[in-house]
Amino acid sequence: MIMDTNFVKKIEYDQVYFRYSRGPSLRKGHEIHSHHEIIYYIDGDATFISGNHSVLLKKNTLIFVPKGHFHNFNIKNQDKYVRLTIAFPDISVLDALLGQICDIVITRDDDVIGFAEAIIKNLKCDFFVAQSLSIYASFLSLMSELTKEQRTIIVPKAEKSTVSQCLAFIDEHFEENIKVSDLAKSYYVSKSYLFSKFKRTYGITIHQYITQRRMIYAQKLLGEGKKATDIYSLCGYSDYSTFYKAYTKRFGKSPKVFKKE
Repeated sequence: MIMDTNFVKKIEYDQVYFRYSRGPSLRKGHEIHSHHEIIYYIDGDATFISGNHSVLLKKNTLIFVPKGHFHNFNIKNQDKYVRLTIAFPDISVLDALLGQICDIVITRDDDVIGFAEAIIKNLKCDFFVAQSLSIYASFLSLMSELTKEQRTIIVPKAEKSTVSQCLAFIDEHFEENIKVSDLAKSYYVSKSYLFSKFKRTYGITIHQYITQRRMIYAQKLLGEGKKATDIYSLCGYSDYSTFYKAYTKRFGKSPKVFKKE
């Protein structure tokens, strides 16, 4: 039985991070990231937002978000927000499965949910090796179930709005010098309207969204072995100093540290 107080149960196994928790979200500032994520939503009165999608969630709904996809949650009751979050990078054991899932998936399929519940059951116990292996095995089975198209619901595409078109444009041009005033003119709306509508719709500002896109791209380039001093212009910055400040604010460390780790 879930207690009324906040709680966190978490482990890491073979680069996969499992976190079962209740209480306020830690998502702010990390609506886009370079790892894949599964969110098993259990309670909290929430709406899932991504691009031109807005889905009022029912309890016991599982969401798979591929890396690099913007997503956010509008949670009306943070204290009752209960979820299992699984975060993982590209790992060889999942290459074939991830190749079959290229978009956000939302499902309430019994088999998928069953594996998520099995993970939670083991996370609630005192940890030992066998339980860690069981958690990992349930995760692999869950990923396998997600590839069975007949058992999942792909989020339907909604009609594109001005702000969703703006978001899509940023996705394609974040490495350029984007001005909100130019975006507003392109969509025949005022700058103030675009600012406020974007924030209300996605929970972050246009500038925050642009920065997050650029930072994820910076991580990708650094991971490919490129030097920090060579990539700032590729990420949309006119000088290294501004790029450096943005990177350290987002990740809490210098971009040069990435190459050393």
